[in-house]
Amino acid sequence: MNGQNDKTLKLQEELTSCMKKEVALMREVLANMHQEEVSLIMFDRTGWTHTMQDRFPLIQRLKTLRKSRLETTQSMEDILSGGKKLPLEKILPESQQESCEIFYLSDQILALTERMNIQHTKNESLMKNYELYINSPAHFHRGIPFSREEGKKAKCKAAVATYPDKEP
Repeated sequence: MNGQNDKTLKLQEELTSCMKKEVALMREVLANMHQEEVSLIMFDRTGWTHTMQDRFPLIQRLKTLRKSRLETTQSMEDILSGGKKLPLEKILPESQQESCEIFYLSDQILALTERMNIQHTKNESLMKNYELYINSPAHFHRGIPFSREEGKKAKCKAAVATYPDKEP
């Protein structure tokens, strides 16, 4: 039984290490995605190209890390569940420090994934605007496409702030 505990502890340490590396790399990818956003906003084709070239090896390393993490997770699930198909969250002892760190890193991975998806959607929208700008720059004013017909001016609206009367 002690051999299994040693193997489980070793797998937990390996999983923690993989997850830490994955979180750090995901942060790099997210920073790269922010650079892409800036390049698209500035209509900087050269900067955008460099950013995308920088991202390719990051994504390749991320794929490798995720594969390693999934393999380690599967090994742990097989050992700890005793042949039952239970998720890692159900079989890891909550009181161990390594387990807490794994749960914490898992939450970080989920949050970073969500943030990367949001950034990806934003960058896709900016890319559409960039392509519109490249194809017909006359329809752009300060990087924002016109939403009304050309030649029509927007009516200025007066801003009014009112405060309720205080009753004595």
